[in-house]
Amino acid sequence: MNLSHSRERTDMKRFATCLLWLAFGTMAACTTPAPKTVQPESPKESPSREFYSKAFGFGLTKPEGWYLINDSVLQEDRNTIRLDDAELEKMRRQNPNIPLVVFTRHPEPYPTLNPSVAVTVSFLPVEGVPPVDAMKMSTEISRLGFPDLKEVEPPQPAVVSGMEGAYTHVTYTAMFADGQKFLTRTRMWIIPRGKIMFTIGMTGPQEGPDIFEDLYPQILKSVKIDPQP
Repeated sequence: MNLSHSRERTDMKRFATCLLWLAFGTMAACTTPAPKTVQPESPKESPSREFYSKAFGFGLTKPEGWYLINDSVLQEDRNTIRLDDAELEKMRRQNPNIPLVVFTRHPEPYPTLNPSVAVTVSFLPVEGVPPVDAMKMSTEISRLGFPDLKEVEPPQPAVVSGMEGAYTHVTYTAMFADGQKFLTRTRMWIIPRGKIMFTIGMTGPQEGPDIFEDLYPQILKSVKIDPQP
């Protein structure tokens, strides 16, 4: 066996699993199936709608009336989601990433699927992989964790803030530790920049009053990514 090839395949699987967790798993941090008695540092509708990270050179605008979720809420809720595949579940739990920023339509805790926009930054374990190829691999691996996953729009090239990346739009059933299930829709963009990659996940229910189709283009248009230093 070619050890170099085997190592590359392992790195690619980890990379794709990372994408799976960053985009699809992030919604778990914005879903509270059972109301909590104590809510740490309740998120508030921030007076400024503009978010900008000087450290990563990334900014976007929060939709009017939406809420900024803080790290303590994300840390508390991130382990509520469950994947069908044992290996993926183990890798997801070992992934320490917390999103750079998360906006939700409703304050947490919320009794059902809370529409969310989440941005995460991660280092690229394998450089030079075309974004569409990375997205395709992530989608295939995602089927292990979400068996009913369907591609509404297959992985395809996309440009975000003038930078080349990839986009996909999928539906699936999210399962939680308490047995609850939610029919879920996620739009996902990945944008590599040098040795790092931005992942933008926009997640919500497949039907009902919390669908926010009209806001997707507005949110994406507001994204500003600084060129590589």
